[in-house]
Amino acid sequence: MVNLTKSVPSVINYIKKLNNSVDYFSENDIYRVIKTLSYEERINIYKSNNDEELIYYYNNEKKNFLYNFPCFSCNLFNKCNSDINTTINPRSCMYLNFYLNLENE
Repeated sequence: MVNLTKSVPSVINYIKKLNNSVDYFSENDIYRVIKTLSYEERINIYKSNNDEELIYYYNNEKKNFLYNFPCFSCNLFNKCNSDINTTINPRSCMYLNFYLNLENE
């Protein structure tokens, strides 16, 4: 059985290692993407008994979920805003929606 639960810090560290040649993603940037995925109900973030934030990934497909995440190669990442009334936001991003299999919704 695949473990679909990871701690938030372990996910942040994993992404930082993937992007070690790209210095412009801070832990806060990565956490913002994680929270966006939570708001979009693609993942669930909950607290464990020892108050550690854990991520549960809903999709059961066997794929490396964050390896090809479009935000990490996007030139507009720093302009992206969670406010859906702005032009550049995760909800209207065709690359993110395609990645999350939301392109037809």
